Amino acid sequence: MGANHLRLFLTLSPKLWHKLRTPAPAAIATVLCIDDNADSLNMRQCILGKEGYSVLTADNGTDALRALAENPVDIVVLDYRMPDMDGLRLPEQFVSAMRAHTSCC
Repeated sequence: MGANHLRLFLTLSPKLWHKLRTPAPAAIATVLCIDDNADSLNMRQCILGKEGYSVLTADNGTDALRALAENPVDIVVLDYRMPDMDGLRLPEQFVSAMRAHTSCC
């Protein structure tokens, strides 16, 4: 019975090798998670990453604005209560910064 298992492994080995060499699929979307609680950020990053999302994190409003300016982001998940900038003020700051850099709106 041991030889059968070895033969099965040797038969599947080229398929497994090909699968391991195949690049991972592109991320579904890029999500920026903003929270001053490190445990919450880690949990979101783990869960969303396993679901195929590319995840960026920021632990304060200033870093979040920088991440938004430097990266294409599809979705933002943010904490309402943060010490430097709350969940209502951050979007206002981002829109203001974007208007300053563009001629529209």
